[in-house]
Amino acid sequence: KAKQEARQATIKNRSVPPLRPNVVERIATDFPHLQVISNGGVSSLSQIRDRLSSNNNNGSNNNNKVKGVMVGRAAINHPCSFAAVDSVLWKNYERKPTRQQVLLQYIDYCQEKEEQFTNTIFTNKSNDNNNKEQLKEFRKKLIAAPFHLFMGEEGNDGYQRRLRKLAGRGDRYSASAMLTAAMGELSTEAKEKCVDDHVAWEDIEQFDFTKRSGALQRTIH
Repeated sequence: KAKQEARQATIKNRSVPPLRPNVVERIATDFPHLQVISNGGVSSLSQIRDRLSSNNNNGSNNNNKVKGVMVGRAAINHPCSFAAVDSVLWKNYERKPTRQQVLLQYIDYCQEKEEQFTNTIFTNKSNDNNNKEQLKEFRKKLIAAPFHLFMGEEGNDGYQRRLRKLAGRGDRYSASAMLTAAMGELSTEAKEKCVDDHVAWEDIEQFDFTKRSGALQRTIH
């Protein structure tokens, strides 16, 4: 109960007192020798652009007052909604990879990191049970990173359900195997969609029944 109350207090503190980005801008103006970063309440790429556009006309970092904008929960809940940041802020229109390409690259990364982790912890054979538990938790952390990669796309519900189910079986399955299995729940269209082509957050059905704290949940509060 104490943990739940602490969590609710953390959520409340994000809006009480209310956010005042204009105060941040004034601080940046009054102390130009400091690098001031605007933080809090940023839920979209357009809000990043608005906070930076108060400095100059193009949002670049030349002679800016506010030097940057920090994004937290929104980038976790819907990472693809920020994938166009290079083209929006820095006019870099290089074609972005598809979601499937990103996930396959990440699966390769998981295989590499899991091998390194296994070689490290299993050097001590005397504590085999603890080593297996550590590996299980490590695999769970690995699959949490792309949990919201397909947010709003066809098959995302099945993809997330499969990952949550497999997360408890990390003692038997590798992270790459779990991610590969979950990818089978997705439509071809969703997998072949570029990461900067996304469904707006406000158009995605929300699931806020409980405000738990954990990576494998529908919305990070």
